[in-house]
Amino acid sequence: MKKNIFTKDNLMFFIILNLGLIFTAVGIAIFKTPNHFAFGGTSGLSIILSTLFPKWNVGAFMWIVNAALVVLGFFFLGIFVGFLFLMATVLIIYYKQISEGYDDKDRYQIMQKVGMSKKEVKGSIHSQILTVFFVPLLMAILHVTVAFKPITKLLLVFNLSDTHLSMMCTIGVSAVFAVFYVIVFAITSREYYKIVK
Repeated sequence: MKKNIFTKDNLMFFIILNLGLIFTAVGIAIFKTPNHFAFGGTSGLSIILSTLFPKWNVGAFMWIVNAALVVLGFFFLGIFVGFLFLMATVLIIYYKQISEGYDDKDRYQIMQKVGMSKKEVKGSIHSQILTVFFVPLLMAILHVTVAFKPITKLLLVFNLSDTHLSMMCTIGVSAVFAVFYVIVFAITSREYYKIVK
């Protein structure tokens, strides 16, 4: 059964929304712009910019400023949230391994007393931490690989249709994550070995 979108409530919402937009446009065109009122926000900045550059009107500057803020918002959120999740994941794994190192300290000392060499201890620690660190990274890369096609379809909504560029960005970000993981893995291995030595 098809849902009828042309209901009385939807029609009233549409009329009120458009009246509000018309009143806003009239207020900006008749009162704000001619009197050079700049209250702040994107409209205030647009009025200041149109005064400085009179060849362009306030509407063009509002569009430019809003578009720039949307793009900067995407970049900020993507970088900030990505960095936040990366740090949280790496630090959780790091502290988990360090706490396990304190728990395993006695076991490794006993194994060294019965003949396990320092090289074997290092190898054991290396393989244990390697698994714990890189299984989540490999799963994340697998997840991005599987989700790449739907992500590129979502990017088409924003008219971002360059699949090659998207793929190169994905590979670049994955490489940065992998380098970060390798650095923290090396630090964790060294600290873990110092604990159990």
